[in-house]
Amino acid sequence: MQLDITGHHVDLSKGLKEKVEKSVKKLEEHFNHISYIHVTLNVDNKTHKAEAKVNLDHHTTPIFAESSNADMYKSIDDMVNKLNKQIIKHKEKLQQRGHNESLG
Repeated sequence: MQLDITGHHVDLSKGLKEKVEKSVKKLEEHFNHISYIHVTLNVDNKTHKAEAKVNLDHHTTPIFAESSNADMYKSIDDMVNKLNKQIIKHKEKLQQRGHNESLG
């Protein structure tokens, strides 16, 4: 899985990068066919926004999630939770269609 982290109007500290990397790795526990994730962290006035676009293997439409909060770490957690729900839903659809081979 390739991970890109971009910051707009925010300093991408080592702690923020580690938080994103650690949180995103949890997604692979549910579905191991993730090829690319692009996370954008943005600060606008007092709102901290985290966005992510996830590309899955053999799937043309990416999964997208975003979250805004007063705390960047909370935004990241909320965004990852939203992605996790979408990925689990996608995995369940694949299993119902008979694509059971090592979905992880």
